Amino acid sequence: AAAYDAERECATCTTPSWGDGAEGADVNVEIGLNSQEWTRSGAKYSFRPDVSPASIEPASGPLAGGSELSIKGEGLAEGLDVHVRFTHTETSESRETSGKVEAAADELSVKCTAPAFDADTAFDSSVQLSLNGMQYGDRAVTFRYETSGKKK
Repeated sequence: AAAYDAERECATCTTPSWGDGAEGADVNVEIGLNSQEWTRSGAKYSFRPDVSPASIEPASGPLAGGSELSIKGEGLAEGLDVHVRFTHTETSESRETSGKVEAAADELSVKCTAPAFDADTAFDSSVQLSLNGMQYGDRAVTFRYETSGKKK
């Protein structure tokens, strides 16, 4: 079943289980009001494995943001656009940025820039990845925001 999201002006739904081997499968998505008449738009949906971070370099940077980061992880594919969320571990305040999966030395990693936080003291942030900016995995790595301008 789908629901209309008035704020985003779109229908939202939960994908059904597609069984083993669904990763990488493309399916057509159509909408019907009565389960008999359906749209014929041919909209595509792709089943992709979850993306999750395993490590982040550098592991810290300034509160002002701007650190160029490399995040290694699972479920990455070269050229993939990935959403990256940084969450203050004490206040739960979060910032999101976008990243791109790149290959270097036979390893894939998400390249992104750390966003700025308005804080007076250093703190740890949990960093999570998402393919759609709505569902983030449970796994996270830690990026430390420092009060000094030095990147570590």
